[in-house]
Amino acid sequence: MTQYALDVLSGEIVACEKVKLACQRHLNDLQRTDIYFDENEANRFFTFAENLKHVKGRWDNPYFRLEPWQKFVCGSIFGWKVVETDLRRFRTAYIQLARKNAKSTMAAWMGLYMLVADGEPGAEVYSAATARHQARIIFDVAKSMIRSSKALSNRLGVHTFNIHDLKTSSKFEPVSSDADSLDGLNIHCALVDELHAHKDGKVWQVLDTATGSRRQPLMLAITTAGFERSICIEKYYYSEQVLTGVIDDDSIFAFITEMDDGDDWKNELSWKKANPNYGISVFKEEFEKLCKQAQHVPSDQNSFLTKKLNKWTNQANRWIDLDVWNANGGEYDEQSLIGRECYGGLDLAATTDINAFVLLFPPTLEDDKWRTIYRFWVPEEAIHNRSQGNSLTKVAYDGWEREGWLHTMPGKTADYLYLEKEIVKLAGLYDIKDIAYDPWNATQTAINLEAQGLELTQYRQGAMSFNEPMKRLESLLIDKKFNHGNCPVMTWMANNMVVRYDANLNMAPDKGKAKDKIDGVVALLMALGLSIRDKMEQAHVPSIEVWG
Repeated sequence: MTQYALDVLSGEIVACEKVKLACQRHLNDLQRTDIYFDENEANRFFTFAENLKHVKGRWDNPYFRLEPWQKFVCGSIFGWKVVETDLRRFRTAYIQLARKNAKSTMAAWMGLYMLVADGEPGAEVYSAATARHQARIIFDVAKSMIRSSKALSNRLGVHTFNIHDLKTSSKFEPVSSDADSLDGLNIHCALVDELHAHKDGKVWQVLDTATGSRRQPLMLAITTAGFERSICIEKYYYSEQVLTGVIDDDSIFAFITEMDDGDDWKNELSWKKANPNYGISVFKEEFEKLCKQAQHVPSDQNSFLTKKLNKWTNQANRWIDLDVWNANGGEYDEQSLIGRECYGGLDLAATTDINAFVLLFPPTLEDDKWRTIYRFWVPEEAIHNRSQGNSLTKVAYDGWEREGWLHTMPGKTADYLYLEKEIVKLAGLYDIKDIAYDPWNATQTAINLEAQGLELTQYRQGAMSFNEPMKRLESLLIDKKFNHGNCPVMTWMANNMVVRYDANLNMAPDKGKAKDKIDGVVALLMALGLSIRDKMEQAHVPSIEVWG
């Protein structure tokens, strides 16, 4: 496994950026003392899987021989443990592979292992999907493996919709969202097939909740990319943020193979990145044929990108590359900015989540950088809810609060009078020329702040008003003339940010399609918009009116 990681990072094995991140995470984790890698446990799984036989196609050897990438995935899931408990570290695994890379086979290995070899009395294993026929794909592969194994055939009973072990009272069954009820399950392992087809997340959430009484359960999502927004793309984004280090979640393992952004989809190198079984279960000849078709038929191109190169084809456009954002860090003392001229941006969220206020300081010298001060406030209850949510909604609000990046307001909902007092305090320290605000949910707050002597401007929420500051911020980031102070909340929001375009290709933040909260970025852009307005007015340059 470690050799696989080294070969990927050295370029010996062709892999996409997210696989490289997974490999680097593995190497980094080997240096930690709170977790450890149990080689015996990983080898035990490999031995189990390699004593099973192929059930489809013709093979020189009837028994499975796990490829290095398969050992990396399966070995990671079963081998990593927590020192304190001696139990498995990973409770959730998100595996996104292009088609024909043996997804169902790998899931069947894991399901059977969890059924008979994991030492869990009364284990309940389920293969789940939106419809029973889809749920049966993994289940039927597992049944075929049992029938080809004398040892498993002697031990397990196999029926149309049930595999059971009478000695341990364990069972393996397919379930779906169209079943009468998913309640009452006591899940040791859930294998959720083609998660991209799950629109509302009902199946995943019910199964995830049903693992609570097990010592070391496993939720496995195994899927290709899709065309529509769903719980799967939320899981994809969350996994991406775990791999990049934006979110610290030790309980999730992620392995995503795809063509990288900017790659040529007609190039064989892109095909290899998305297909770790290239040359084994997927072949060049098939790719050449499908690629040729895709070049002439637009609908085939979408299918080729999604199913063969594992790319989400309808996700909103990503805006800021995380590497570019991170290159503009650098910490500084807020007191060094006292008395400096600045512009504010205020974005008030719903009453139960983050409210953002940003101060933006233009440079005073030619070679100086733009600097920022952030204030993020949430009700006390929101800290607990987001920090303790499931793997899709959990964000490190509690850690950010301890480190001083996130501030709490008393109560269950936003206390806007409290926010007004905090903003007035900041106005006593810094020379705030003007504050831009989104009128949604903030009109009364704006009136109250104006009554206390602050200047506020209503900022229109559209592409006409955001296009110019977004382009300006892009230039500042690329030229490394911006300093965001390494605020982790802001980095998280910048990574969540996606954009939409109008008919004239003017761009604006898209809150509806963002991966999660982007309020801080919106507030920053509004403040930058005010700065641009004032500079143009000082230079007597006419501009589009984008403020109220």
